[in-house]
Amino acid sequence: MTLRTPSLRSAALFLLLGLFVTAGCSDLGAPLVLRPNLELSDSVLDFGTSAITDSVTRSVTLRNTGNGDLHGDASVACDGYALVSGGGAYAVAPGGQHTIVLKFRPPGIGAFPCELVLGPELPRLTLLGSGAAQPVGAACAVSTSTLAFGPLSAGGSALKLFKVYSTGTAPVNLDVIAGCSAFTVLGGGGQRSLAPGDSLAVTVQFAPTTGGFVTCTIGTGPGCPAVTVSGTGTTVSFSADLASILSSRGCTGCHGYSRATDLVDVISFSYGAPLIKPFDPAGSVLYGKIANTRTFGGAMPPSSPAGLSAAERKKWQDWINEGALDN
Repeated sequence: MTLRTPSLRSAALFLLLGLFVTAGCSDLGAPLVLRPNLELSDSVLDFGTSAITDSVTRSVTLRNTGNGDLHGDASVACDGYALVSGGGAYAVAPGGQHTIVLKFRPPGIGAFPCELVLGPELPRLTLLGSGAAQPVGAACAVSTSTLAFGPLSAGGSALKLFKVYSTGTAPVNLDVIAGCSAFTVLGGGGQRSLAPGDSLAVTVQFAPTTGGFVTCTIGTGPGCPAVTVSGTGTTVSFSADLASILSSRGCTGCHGYSRATDLVDVISFSYGAPLIKPFDPAGSVLYGKIANTRTFGGAMPPSSPAGLSAAERKKWQDWINEGALDN
């Protein structure tokens, strides 16, 4: 009997087929590769200038916009910085998010830069903070402790104003700075000295580039009160973007879903979880179905065993992360 040695072309074809099988396939026959994708709410956390007896908190949100689980291990190892919550090992499911809160208390006078480690294969987050002291007799106050901007379409902008007052007997040193990238101090920002009895008008701009709820603080200076700012950026409209998907995919005819109120915080009897949970795609039954995460059984609609298209899934994910508004 003569043994025939396979040609190089046949061997290569056999190898490719083997790789294709081991990689796994979706129900439609396409290769199924699960990969996470990290999106950070900020690339830098600036704690501003604080008195050495005070502390400041900042937070960063990690979002997983991929289709595989995201794993990391958050840590910080610089004097003056500490993890308040979200530190250590973490896992973020597709469509989910993880918030890390840090505290900075200056260990002395001067600048104290640092980095937040997110994981061995993930980018590091730059941390900035400084310590300073006020002259004897200096004191300060603000006209309001909060500025709420409300919903705003991504790409748009809105302005609000507050005032800082010098209420002591000596000039007060200010350092007015925004604690996150969605907000910008357009007027009255930076370092300056404010004489006793004087006031400073501070103009804050909210200009979201992505969707989602954002809250952070405007620092005003060492020993001075901060102002909490908040707003929601929107990129997806339920009536303009999502209602048509429900209708064209047969969801309206089968389940009666046609309005946001049919879904948001409505408990699924089959799974005991909300059909749509604002700010939490991973905890939303409907998103689990249309994204085929397998968290809540098989994919929907039945005509699409792999779930909706990537573009359609992204719209639902963004809408949920933006608060699942009835817009």
